[in-house]
Amino acid sequence: MSLRRFATVLPLTTAIIAVAGYWSPDAGRLGLWRFPAALLLLGLAYESWIVAHSGVACHFEPPERFLLGRGATVRFVLEHGLRRNLELQLAPSAPDSFEIRGGIARLRIPPGVAAAIERRVIPSRLGTHAWPSLRTQVAGPLHLAWWPKQLASGSPVRVLPDLFRGHTEVRAMAASGRKPVIEVGAGAEVLRLREYRADAGSARLMGS
Repeated sequence: MSLRRFATVLPLTTAIIAVAGYWSPDAGRLGLWRFPAALLLLGLAYESWIVAHSGVACHFEPPERFLLGRGATVRFVLEHGLRRNLELQLAPSAPDSFEIRGGIARLRIPPGVAAAIERRVIPSRLGTHAWPSLRTQVAGPLHLAWWPKQLASGSPVRVLPDLFRGHTEVRAMAASGRKPVIEVGAGAEVLRLREYRADAGSARLMGS
């Protein structure tokens, strides 16, 4: 939890009232600091309860496939169960072997409506990867604090070699008369194949 700017006024007011009451000749003012302190604690308790029962959730929407070294767009769709607007900040994350572009996003989600953000990612390692939870901070309804919350973002994703092309791309290559030629792929993890061609030296040896 982190206090917002508005909430920092109450601790400051509490401290001023406590100091003033300590130096005041009127003993009745000595305990006045308890009122703003109690208001802050009650407000934080209320916000904590609201955020805990907000029903905020994230639905992770990856592309149909991830190809090694190729950029792809992922979507994070967020919704909640409150009858009021929900304000939150989120920092989209990706597995360690993915490069993700874009920083912290701030959303204001009306009740009964889903909001989505998109991020561009580039995988750099083959295999199956668990997508990490989404780190968020939910604003309390009294604007007192930001409340951290971890949202599960989805099932594992699989990164395939760049050899696995879509049907449209394969048909386009066939129509143009090209043959799939494999070169050194991203990260030197995939080697692309090509037809064997004998050089001049090999031809002379075979002829002899």
